[in-house]
Amino acid sequence: MGIEQACKVLTQLASALAAAHEKGIVHRDVRPANVVRERDSNRVVLADFGIAGILDTDAGSVTRITQQGQLLGNPRYMSPEQLLGEPLTDASDVYSLGILAYEVLTLKHAYGATSKVQVATAHLEKDPIALRQLRPDADPRLEELLRRCLAKKPNHRPRATEVAKALQQITEKPKTGGRGGSTREVLPAAVQNIPALQSFLGELRRRHVYNVAVFYILVAGGILTTADLTIESLPVPENTQKVLVALALGGFPLALVIAWMFDITSKGLRRTQSVSPKGARAKMLALQFTFLGSALVLAALIAWWVLRG
Repeated sequence: MGIEQACKVLTQLASALAAAHEKGIVHRDVRPANVVRERDSNRVVLADFGIAGILDTDAGSVTRITQQGQLLGNPRYMSPEQLLGEPLTDASDVYSLGILAYEVLTLKHAYGATSKVQVATAHLEKDPIALRQLRPDADPRLEELLRRCLAKKPNHRPRATEVAKALQQITEKPKTGGRGGSTREVLPAAVQNIPALQSFLGELRRRHVYNVAVFYILVAGGILTTADLTIESLPVPENTQKVLVALALGGFPLALVIAWMFDITSKGLRRTQSVSPKGARAKMLALQFTFLGSALVLAALIAWWVLRG
């Protein structure tokens, strides 16, 4: 399907789930076989609530209507908690919707898995393939939305109402305020015309470089402010203040480089892998090395300038 058509279909499914969840119903079997399109109106509806569970509003879990240990539904679309036989919430349906969305948009499984064992393992352990690696024309917001839908932890996923609203916003035409539109509207259009730059900015967001920048500025600012207030009363060398400033300023681009190159996981630091489309990868790598080289040179110049002064 085209992106806009797919988003409209998914919006209707998300709205159906939101209505069910509002009434305390979890579908538990969201998959293509249970999606029906009306011939005359083209309206998409979600069918077959045969194995649905009722939400326990006190405990926030689903009352089990099947025997303990009995697995109902198609494992290809099951959430990690459903595969493990854990109590389900409406977040499980959102996960299944995310898997279905990948198939609507790419005709492939979100994890590229084929066998039942691969599918089950992927649900529990792997990260989904970046949507724009399979559909380069997809909106970055759509890629981010599906990534959140497929979060391993249920409480990290959006609600069905949030999914429906986000999908609607993606398909809405941007409103222009004048002849040429605002700068905010022109800039994304310019970026979209340069795939390498679009991929590079997407990689910055995916690797949390922006978050690291804000966090570093806050922490470094706090340290320098504290040092400015207390350093005169401490028995330290005269140039200590300059050294701290040099480290703080010079360390900023280095922190961005580390954020770009490594991810912090439960298993320690791991080299971040690029998920950019193949067509833009070579140019994106050129931008990457330019960015890293500039950051290192800037760090050295800042340290030299501060200590020299």
